[in-house]
Amino acid sequence: MNTTWEDDEEATRVASANVDLLSIRDEGPISIVQIYGPEIGRLIDIDVDGMVLGRGIDCDILINSDTVSRQHAELRWVGNTITVQDSDSLNGTYVDERRVRGPTPLEGGQSLRLGGVIFKVLRGADLERRYHEEIYRMAIIDGLTAIHNKRYFVEFLDREHGRAIRHERPLSLILFDVDNFKSLNDHHGHINGDRVLEQMASRVRSFVRRDECFARYGGEEFALILPESPVRGAVALAEKIRIAVEETPFRLEDDQDISVTVSLGVAMLRANETVQGLISRADEALYEAKGAGRNNVRQWASAGDSSE
Repeated sequence: MNTTWEDDEEATRVASANVDLLSIRDEGPISIVQIYGPEIGRLIDIDVDGMVLGRGIDCDILINSDTVSRQHAELRWVGNTITVQDSDSLNGTYVDERRVRGPTPLEGGQSLRLGGVIFKVLRGADLERRYHEEIYRMAIIDGLTAIHNKRYFVEFLDREHGRAIRHERPLSLILFDVDNFKSLNDHHGHINGDRVLEQMASRVRSFVRRDECFARYGGEEFALILPESPVRGAVALAEKIRIAVEETPFRLEDDQDISVTVSLGVAMLRANETVQGLISRADEALYEAKGAGRNNVRQWASAGDSSE
């Protein structure tokens, strides 16, 4: 059988592709797992031919979110490296919160955000173990802000409540939320609303000790559990947070800076009080702070309550 120049070229191309594929397999498979948005926990293996991501029905990876364009981005292999390229999407593509301007390499552990949907890149031979670890982490970590979620907040507060009651130790709780957040979303869009929440979490995290719990309680509301902290210290911390938020502007998608404030409510556990009782009093203090004009701190107190 005679072979042509084109046959030799095709054989060389296929052999080269097979070498690349073997190298890819040697380094371990690469996948993305969705950690924020619809279908959280969804695991997607990246094909060797690359994949198109978007909400259009012709995309390889269909993402059902209004924040994602019909053809939002493309994953493509360049040698042994997987890259992401934005497809002129409306809300942008980001790797570790840096906007993608051209073909951008992806490494294991990085975040990949398309509009308001976030994936994490997983790579390695022991992918299944890492995947299950990621699923566990997702069970207790908020995908948007990367701080603890309400589930972990409840578990942590239950544990610290029992310890505080048994040993008669102080335990304080701060609840706070972003003032006029609905108006912010209406004027600047939900993508920028999410950016504010991300920056809020990052800013407040610097005030949190390792033995404390900082969590996203729901929507634009956050919570801080402070073991071994009397209410005076909790109020002082709440005021530091209020000032830190007020004094430094928040950066939006278009590099515009806006001012944001928070209102905070503080309560300390009473003798033999339930978890729900503590939460309710902190929540009442928060609403009092908002009713007093927002951008302030209120401590729950009643006549004769000398413990606070």
